[in-house]
Parts: sequence; structure tokens; C-alpha cells
Amino acid sequence: MHNVFRLSDQRQQSVAHLSTEVEALDAARDIVDRIKASLSDAAQDKKPLFKALAWVSRAGLLGISVPSDHCGADIANAILAEVVALVAESAAELGACLKGHFQVIEAIRLFASHGQHSVYFAHALAGEQFALASCVACDRHEPSTWPHLVADRTGFRLPASTVSITGGFCDWIAVPAIDPKGQHVLALLARDTDDLAFRPALPPSQANQPTEVWPAEVLPSEIWVDVSDIHVPADNLITLTIGSHGLSMLGSLSHLLNGAIDLGHAKAAFADLCEHYRRATDEDVSARAIIGRLAAQIDGASAMMERAGQKLDIAQVSASADSVLQASLSANAAVVLANDAAIAAKTTLTDIVKTTVGDNTPTQAEASPLKREINLLNSVELGSFHIDEKQPSAWPFG
Repeated sequence: MHNVFRLSDQRQQSVAHLSTEVEALDAARDIVDRIKASLSDAAQDKKPLFKALAWVSRAGLLGISVPSDHCGADIANAILAEVVALVAESAAELGACLKGHFQVIEAIRLFASHGQHSVYFAHALAGEQFALASCVACDRHEPSTWPHLVADRTGFRLPASTVSITGGFCDWIAVPAIDPKGQHVLALLARDTDDLAFRPALPPSQANQPTEVWPAEVLPSEIWVDVSDIHVPADNLITLTIGSHGLSMLGSLSHLLNGAIDLGHAKAAFADLCEHYRRATDEDVSARAIIGRLAAQIDGASAMMERAGQKLDIAQVSASADSVLQASLSANAAVVLANDAAIAAKTTLTDIVKTTVGDNTPTQAEASPLKREINLLNSVELGSFHIDEKQPSAWPFG
């Protein structure tokens, strides 16, 4: 098979145990400092994302959302979003990796059995990363296109398919699938499972380029995993209850963390803009007005993120139709405001800095694309609620 490569082993013998929100934020800030310090060596670094994920693993950040009765920090959702935003500000791909990981951990918390809790939470606390996959040939919004499991002795068989994950250096891959009863499930596959082949998600023009000679700038953050009709033990399936409060809360967390990533993008572009104007020789009043307006947008998005996190905390502690609805509305609003702030900051950075300096080299902030379709979908969800009184979608895989 072309361009199949072996992933380095990321498991660490020593992983920090974080027990408070302050420790989690301090660990995230330390990771950010290390990422910034390594940016100057990025051209020589063949595995920048892998190194950052290793730092995150050793720092204990992969276990901060594990419930306290399983020895985790069980931090508030607003703090979880702040951690993701901090990391995404310096490394957008790493923010996306953390988002997928925390989604899988939340799915395990909501839908797994007690025995599965003990097993998979222990893996997270040991610094192992979970990646939420999406089927390359499927529509994530249409479960009927997901891979269909087939009964096989003590478990099931996952048919041949190709899924996409962010980062690629994970320990577990959570594949959305349909079981023989028609139930929606997450199939958890260990990275070293036989008949899994990892390859970069590169355009056809680069498909035959040997792995050894890839330049650093095209090393992929998105990885395709080819699944070759593998056996999945029954204990590796997490059954998702469609129409439940739990699925809606999982969707709200997905929105919240999407907003956190965009907030990180906004802050990165804002920092680049401020640095540009600090170097300017004249005192431009209009520039200060622009920066002030962007600062207000970012602060507003941050406040909405905090509010959405608090609403989700309430829903998780005491799930009811109203608390789950309020969490969903707040999370949708947080995504819209964060994405608007990111678009405004990045557009300003492009229009002002590039036209002034005449440099077409993308900055760190500009190099991270925004998913504007997410903003549109969340805006439609909010509009449909206020006009048609239609409940926001509970789907967590958008």
C-alpha cells in the first residue's frame, strides 16, 4: 500500500496527575510556552504536532475531564474550553486533537458501562489520547452511511473502510458505526490493532510521494486510517442513546470546544495585529479603534464561552429538558460569537498587515483555516429556535 507509515509510540512512563483547575490551566500555559519556543525550529522539526501531543500527554492534560470518582480532575466545562483555546492559540491542530479527545471521554462518561469507565478512564489518566474519527466516504450527519458492524463470535466485525482523524498520533480511535441492531455506537480501536494502516490525507498530486522525502511543511495534521475488516470486542463498543439528554449534552460540548478553537484563532490573530501596531512609528487613532473593537469582540466571545460552560455544568449535574436546552442554546451562541471574532481578527490581519508590509508569507494565525460552515449551521440552529421554536439539533458529530 502506498504511503503507509508507522506511527511513533507516544505512551509515556511518567504522566503528571492534575487534580485542580489551576493546575490544568498552568499545565496548558506551560505547553503553550514550549510550543512558542519551538516555533523557530519548526523548519527543522519533522514531527511538531507529535512533540506537542507528547508534551500534553506527559503534562496530564488528557485526564482532566475524567470524573473525580475515577481519580480525575473533573474540571468545569468553561475551564476545559479555556484549556483548548489556550492550546489552539499557538497550535490549531493540537486544539482540534484535544477537542476530539474530550468528546470521546465525554461519550464514555455518558454512555459507557461502569466496567468500561474503569478501563478507558484509566487509559486517559495514563496519558493516552483518544481520537474521534469520521468516515472519509460517509456523511457524518447521515448515520445510515456509517460503517455497519456484523456480528462475529464474541464481538463484531468492522467492514473495510477508511476513516479520518486529526493528529494521527493517538492511542485509541473512536469510529462512529451502526451495530447489527441498528444502534449508533462508537467502536474503540486500539492503535496497535492488526489490520489498521495509517497514511496521510494528501491530495492526489502528492499521493505517490515517498514518506521519507516529505518536506516538513506538508507533513499532514489529518491522517487517514484504512480499516481492513477487523474484529471489535463487544467491550469496545459504546452505545449512543439517540434522543437522550446525554446525546444533546455531547453535542453542546462539541459546539463549546469548536468555539474554543475559534477563540484561540481570534486571539492568535489579535496578538499578531497588536505586535504589528506596536512596531508602527505613528500613533494611528483608527488602528487603536480597530484593536479596541476586536478586543471587545474577543472578550464578548470569551464571556459567552464561560456562560455556555456553566450552563453545560448545570445540565450534566441535573439533566432536564430545560437545562439541556439552555446548554445547547448557549453553546451554539458561543460558537457563533467566537467564529465571528476569529473572522474579524483574521480579516483585519490580512487586510491591514499584508497591504502595509507587502509580505505574503502567512503568519501563524493566518495559517489556520476557519470552518465558516460551522458558524452558519449554529446560526441556523439559533434562528430556527427563535422563529420556529424548533429545538436545536442534539447531533454531536457536526
